[in-house]
Amino acid sequence: MCVCVCVFYRCFGITLMCAFLLGSNLCSIIYYMYVPYTIKTVCYVLEIRCIAPENIPNGKYSQMLNQTFPVRTTLTWSCTEGYTSEQNKSRVCQSNLNWTNEEPTCTEITCQFPDIFSNGELEVTNGSMFRSGYVPYNTRAIVVCEEGFLPDPPAIACTSNSTWDTTPTCSPIMCERLGSVTGGYFVYSNTSDQTAASIHAYGTVATVVCNDTLFKASEGQLICGLNGDWIGSESIRVCGRCIIPVNRIKKIAFFVKSTS
Repeated sequence: MCVCVCVFYRCFGITLMCAFLLGSNLCSIIYYMYVPYTIKTVCYVLEIRCIAPENIPNGKYSQMLNQTFPVRTTLTWSCTEGYTSEQNKSRVCQSNLNWTNEEPTCTEITCQFPDIFSNGELEVTNGSMFRSGYVPYNTRAIVVCEEGFLPDPPAIACTSNSTWDTTPTCSPIMCERLGSVTGGYFVYSNTSDQTAASIHAYGTVATVVCNDTLFKASEGQLICGLNGDWIGSESIRVCGRCIIPVNRIKKIAFFVKSTS
């Protein structure tokens, strides 16, 4: 395929137009010179130019304002966001009218889903669950954990280097050991040794046991909840003695005296 290129020059103050055809490393030259017949000197000027390269799918050249480029012109290119290439990012117009380096190719950036991890799975933003396969760059995956476990971190993202920004895990929810009980102690449902465990897993039930001669101020239990806090009334932490009102003491004393 041949392309006609026109270049204008001035020679001795006279405008000349050189028109030539480009193609297959050959130039068929036609000169159109608008000069008076009295002028004997003619300037023969020929400029070889490369045709602009084709557009890059999912990429672009930095300088594409012209349709043709002089020999030794350097064009740089890049891929659009979400695509990448390992090729040389510059091309030079050669005297044989070809551009150096191969045609640019941009490939989509993807991340492979992480291997299955304990007590959880990943959910991408479109709501689908994945255990294998690939997803595009910048995809966010939500870490979904089984009951009793917390995600760390809550979400991960596919980065530009085809890797995830971190490794997801699901950690067990733990509650710190409860403090002391006035006149008693706690019994935990997940251990028989009440002095051994310093933390307790989600769902553990803590029950107050009062010392001899004491009673619970309130019935109930504390449960290790989803946020790592104990859930329940704080009033169960107190054990006390039975307190008899004064008027009851007088009645009891009168009854004892009357029966004696």
